Amino acid sequence: MYLYRDAFEEAFLKASKDYYTNESNIFISKNTMSDYMKKVLRRIDEEQARLRSFLHTSSEKELLLRCDQILIENHRDTIWTEFHSLLLHDQLGVIVAFFSINS
Repeated sequence: MYLYRDAFEEAFLKASKDYYTNESNIFISKNTMSDYMKKVLRRIDEEQARLRSFLHTSSEKELLLRCDQILIENHRDTIWTEFHSLLLHDQLGVIVAFFSINS
């Protein structure tokens, strides 16, 4: 377990953080917030599938916390700003997605 944590997990978590930080910033700059929220849901589902298939269970909590921080917390102000527009335009499907990633 020591080898897994020191030789793999730390580097994997840092690479994941760097990748999702870059991807989320680029995606938000080129797409709507509605599309971004849908992408966040897909990314979290993909990470959970990878966790079940390839990673040790000890990585689950830290990886999902980092995904939440990078994909949601780092963009919370932008997400909340867009939420008002979603309400005005009656986009219930996107609002449901919004609440599922913010719960």
